[in-house]
Amino acid sequence: MAFWLWLVTVKVYLQGSQFLGSFIPAGTPLMLTPILAPIEIVSYTARAFSLGIRLFSNILAGHTLLAILSGFIISGLLGSLLVKLVAFASCFLFSLLVLLEVAVSGIQSYVFSVLLASYITEALDLG
Repeated sequence: MAFWLWLVTVKVYLQGSQFLGSFIPAGTPLMLTPILAPIEIVSYTARAFSLGIRLFSNILAGHTLLAILSGFIISGLLGSLLVKLVAFASCFLFSLLVLLEVAVSGIQSYVFSVLLASYITEALDLG
């Protein structure tokens, strides 16, 4: 969120009053301007929130799943012999799930970097 505020500040500094004009699409009738401008501002602001919420929810979901499953495995290892064997066998599946979470974190970091680069490009009008 702080980075998004910095980008907005840089864009206002570089473009001045033209920044607000970027929220009104070209060719818009003057009567629709009071309606479209707030919608575009909300849309512009929602991008920063949606990126943060998506990253947070993916991280939280993965960590929660691993915490719950590890709790089940630990409880199983404290049980009877048959339950211990099942819990020990499920450790292999748990390790595969950990590898999946590592892959998801790599994908999330890639998506975050690409979106952040596109926001910077747009803010600085490099594209």
